Amino acid sequence: MRQAVQQLANSDSKGDANESRIDAEVLLAHTLNCCRTSLYTWPDKLLDAAQLQQITSLLHRRLQGEPIAYLSGRCEFFSMPLHVTPAVLIPRSDTETLVEAVLVRLPRLFCSLNGTDPVIIELGTGSGAIALALASEAKKASAALNIIATDCSVAALAIASANVATHASHIAPNHLTLLSANWLAPFKDNSADIILSNPPYIAQTDHHLKTLTFEPQSALVSGHDGLDDIQQIIRDGVRVGKGGALLALEHGSTQGAAVRSLFSTNGYIDIETVNDLTGHERVTLGFCPVKHSH
Repeated sequence: MRQAVQQLANSDSKGDANESRIDAEVLLAHTLNCCRTSLYTWPDKLLDAAQLQQITSLLHRRLQGEPIAYLSGRCEFFSMPLHVTPAVLIPRSDTETLVEAVLVRLPRLFCSLNGTDPVIIELGTGSGAIALALASEAKKASAALNIIATDCSVAALAIASANVATHASHIAPNHLTLLSANWLAPFKDNSADIILSNPPYIAQTDHHLKTLTFEPQSALVSGHDGLDDIQQIIRDGVRVGKGGALLALEHGSTQGAAVRSLFSTNGYIDIETVNDLTGHERVTLGFCPVKHSH
């Protein structure tokens, strides 16, 4: 443990000893297939040759910048442990803002449905984090949601499926469906009560991409200004969303004004942007206009 912490601290430009210790604990616990507490409960435990080789390899990969979540195969979102691989983005705390924004607005939606269960479409589900968080919170509140979580990546859907199976006891049975789809293309007109997504929103030339080389670029980058996929979802959301349906999208901290403009141009009403815990604009949402039959 001391050796691992020292190696990681020496390589950290910020010199964050606490972060280095946490990383070392996670990797060592992963190697020993135990919880971090056990490292201190049984401090005299010796590593065998295979375990020593494994932790050495993991440390080397961490020193090369590989995210700790990929090395351990685990991360946490909305207090739920999830399995992750490089086939999916690592869920961030920023995205919890998206889940919370939708949960806060569910009562308004339930009031307009006259007792029917809302249909929720989550686009680009990746690890399934957002859909699982919504399903879990809905079960706690005894609310029934029909959630359809989509992704165009077969590998991502396999990860999401594994996470759904792991947390089956925390969600209402048959209320979360996984579907292979390219955004809203396969959905019928006026079929959704809520559409939400954490889509790719980083510009092709954004310097932050240099620090995200281990994550799937297709889940990060969206055209020259980062808005290609957001624009498509907003446009198609008018067709797929029922009148009064909610559309909620995560976006970059500097994209709020542009996203609000796209919502407005496409006829959404009651448009607003929600800040994340650091005070940055993170989620923009609006309601589909009421559709009049001709």
